[in-house]
Amino acid sequence: MGRGSAVTSSGDFLPGVSLEEIRDLAGQDPDPKNAKRYLAAIHRKNGRTLEEIREMVDEPYEKVWRWIARAEKMGLAGIPRGLAKGAVRKMARMQRVAVVEDANKGPRELVHETDM
Repeated sequence: MGRGSAVTSSGDFLPGVSLEEIRDLAGQDPDPKNAKRYLAAIHRKNGRTLEEIREMVDEPYEKVWRWIARAEKMGLAGIPRGLAKGAVRKMARMQRVAVVEDANKGPRELVHETDM
């Protein structure tokens, strides 16, 4: 587990942030997928090791390590998961609209001799 050395010791996790602040954020977050992330942060703040946290939240060590490292880097804003940006669109909006319009017209209107 070579990358684990980049994560600070549990006593230094989120200095200046209380357990109550983490718990309040967890209670306000509408995304249930963030529950394990908040739980991991709470356990880390309580002094648990990454291996102990991994066992408690039943997730791979690397995933727990990434959660903790992101929280250390970004603070409280780093605990909830970020949304994936996705791929860049290949067609412009007007092109996408034109494709939908053509699909709705049907083959006869698009100069084809059959309805299929």
